[in-house]
Amino acid sequence: MKKTDLITKIAALCIFLALAAYLGIYFFRAVNAPVITAPAVQTTVRTETQISGIVVRDETVLYSQAQYRSLAVTEGKRVGKGSAVAVTYTSEESARRAESIRELELEIRQTESLLSGLVSAEELTARSDALEKASSGLATAVARHAIQEAEESSLSLRSLLFTPDAENATAGDLLILRSQLEKLQESAKGDTEPIPAPASGIFTTQLDGYETLRPDELKSLTASSLQEMIDGRQEQTEGAFGKIVSSNSWYFAAQIDSDDYAQRADSLQRGARVTLEMGRYYNEPLTARIEDVGREKDGCRVLVFSCDRAVMETLSMRVVSATLVTEEHSGIRVPKEAVHTETNEEGETLHYLYVLTGVQAEKKYIEIVWETESFYLAAPGPIGSMLRSGNEIIVSAKELYDGKIME
Repeated sequence: MKKTDLITKIAALCIFLALAAYLGIYFFRAVNAPVITAPAVQTTVRTETQISGIVVRDETVLYSQAQYRSLAVTEGKRVGKGSAVAVTYTSEESARRAESIRELELEIRQTESLLSGLVSAEELTARSDALEKASSGLATAVARHAIQEAEESSLSLRSLLFTPDAENATAGDLLILRSQLEKLQESAKGDTEPIPAPASGIFTTQLDGYETLRPDELKSLTASSLQEMIDGRQEQTEGAFGKIVSSNSWYFAAQIDSDDYAQRADSLQRGARVTLEMGRYYNEPLTARIEDVGREKDGCRVLVFSCDRAVMETLSMRVVSATLVTEEHSGIRVPKEAVHTETNEEGETLHYLYVLTGVQAEKKYIEIVWETESFYLAAPGPIGSMLRSGNEIIVSAKELYDGKIME
């Protein structure tokens, strides 16, 4: 019995020592070589800076000293050289007659539509949309104190509201309306005089006192000369009622800090293409070309950009701030510690990493598209070993190899 007990105790001791050794080695490895992972996340990195300045276009102000005047074109409409942008009247009576003519023309169009049988659901929807548009236009015009626009919207709204319905409209009504229109147009001859557009372009009533600025004045600007330009806003001359924007491009002269410029100098040379984000003035990024780079003075430079997009939509822009984006890169964010290199048979350097797939380490090749101080942006590698957003990247582990079981 004693011999059996001794053997049992020795066996138990051996098992205990083996277990203790195993646990010791396990904990030693766990402490000294922990497996550290990081999620693979799709990221966009941009190089950007804030700039501010002034927008300049080729603009011609329109004047008229006539006491009675109305616009012949709507806001933001393109006009040809010589076409009428406004009409002047010899008296208050002729101005009232012109208002009656416009009202009759709207009523005739509505009556013609009703008589053509357009009383379907689509027509009712279109009429509802027209009412909503006219109401919104009237509210906007009143808020902007745009008398002519308010008058036009009011006439349109009145015509939509008070046009006879389909059951009451007749061909006789249409003949009477046309006859009234012809009489008014006949009596209006000699009472009006058109104001022609001096050049082709976009018509707008938005005047801000900077219309005398010209794009050719934007060369070799310094921060001080740019500020003088901004401070040189002029009072509107009596009789100014609108302007023609005749250029197909607009220009933006903006100040940038010299240090910001130095960090991005390679991307900010003449002829380079960059992205401008104008915030509340225009919701989409705009591609612009650098036309001029001013000399450094007082810690600043002036950049002049040109853009041929959104000319009509940016008519309200003048003294504005913008975000200048010189570079933008997208890829999967990868910690630098996770990336390894090897050389293939052709002598090319390949980059790869390991991801945790289940309990195994899986090798994946990547293409580095951008580098920062702490991480790379990587494009997926060849199909079959493609790195995807959501993969668990192994940042640190001991003796990694493809297929290793990671306990």
